[in-house]
Amino acid sequence: MNNTTEGKSSSLSREERGGSGKKSPLTGRFRGSAWMTADPMEYELLKENARGNRKNMTEAESIFWSLVKGGSLGQRCLRQHIIGDYIVDFLFRKSKVIVEIDGGYHFTEKQQTDDAVRTDWLVQQGYKVIRFTNEQVLCDTDNVINELRKVL
Repeated sequence: MNNTTEGKSSSLSREERGGSGKKSPLTGRFRGSAWMTADPMEYELLKENARGNRKNMTEAESIFWSLVKGGSLGQRCLRQHIIGDYIVDFLFRKSKVIVEIDGGYHFTEKQQTDDAVRTDWLVQQGYKVIRFTNEQVLCDTDNVINELRKVL
């Protein structure tokens, strides 16, 4: 994960960037050279899980990533990004849009409840969450990208 100080001056002092590590990353402050949006108590475990997720993307995630990486939609996209206690599939930080790509297990009653709690929390933090199924990404890619463009 290589989160940069996108859009911010690198001349900020360490304290202004939150370099002391004492400022809440949920406020969206800098810590070191990375933009932190994670709970510091859980960050290391989440970071390890996010790295694993990036290395083992589903077919749908891989296809989606190939379509959005490199700013091809006019914004930089991050994959498997940590926000609070969650790892989101894709984040367009500039517009605060999260894209989740859901496989079959997301259709169980428990997972739908968990996803609703997660989405509610993310929305309260100022993000917009949109969801696509694996099948939509694999079979209806043009519509997925068109819907995403509308939201962005």
